[in-house]
Amino acid sequence: MPHKATEKALADIIHAFGEAAYQAKQTGFDGVAVHGGHGNLIRSNQRSDRWGGSLTDRARLGLEVVREIRRRVGPVFPIMFRFSQWGWDYEAKIAANPAELETWLVPLADAGVDFFDAPTRRFWLPEFEGSDMNLAGWAKKITGKLAMTVGSVGLEDPLADPFAKIGATTNNLAELIRMLERGDFVLVAVGRALLANPDWANIVRDKRWDAIKPYDSGRLYETLGQARRRRGARAIGPPSLPDRFPNHAAKPSYDK
Repeated sequence: MPHKATEKALADIIHAFGEAAYQAKQTGFDGVAVHGGHGNLIRSNQRSDRWGGSLTDRARLGLEVVREIRRRVGPVFPIMFRFSQWGWDYEAKIAANPAELETWLVPLADAGVDFFDAPTRRFWLPEFEGSDMNLAGWAKKITGKLAMTVGSVGLEDPLADPFAKIGATTNNLAELIRMLERGDFVLVAVGRALLANPDWANIVRDKRWDAIKPYDSGRLYETLGQARRRRGARAIGPPSLPDRFPNHAAKPSYDK
């Protein structure tokens, strides 16, 4: 059963992050990424003690994780930190304005974060009133650190059912390039468009727009199923959605 983590449990979690980063460095990795966004442990918080409540306290677990990682890996090993305004509620905002975002991110930067991964649903939408910068742009501006944007890059309908067929588009790439050249961020992450087009970056670089295929979860899972069957493994189907999507049609599995 879910329960409130004790102080010892939280200390163990912080230690485990540091140990994992240390082992990654010893293994030969060039850096580590910490997932502090969406509904994950570092972001999800309904506590009212020193680990929750105010923005400063809610950010404490992520901050202590970063401090422990930096202590274990030394001063020059890169740390990327993913953060997000929303978890399950797409309209949620932990930071309602740039000042609150500064309260959240600057301590993380001071503790050792080198790179902020700032996902949004639609990268081209402004994060706060009075500016056209998105979340990644604000992270870079406020902290002086590098930032990466992500959110419906190359998708025709970003609000579509995540398990539906979604048309590919190049319509939002001009805005992406404009923001990139302005210096809002230094990297761009591509999700579903890349799943449908593993060579998406090369296609876009070469401007072979007609070669871009739409994202189709059915074809994706069918391809995965065929690959697993060739290896003698059990095929997989699309994951079931939570009960909060009761109208979502059931998708076939690819076990046959």
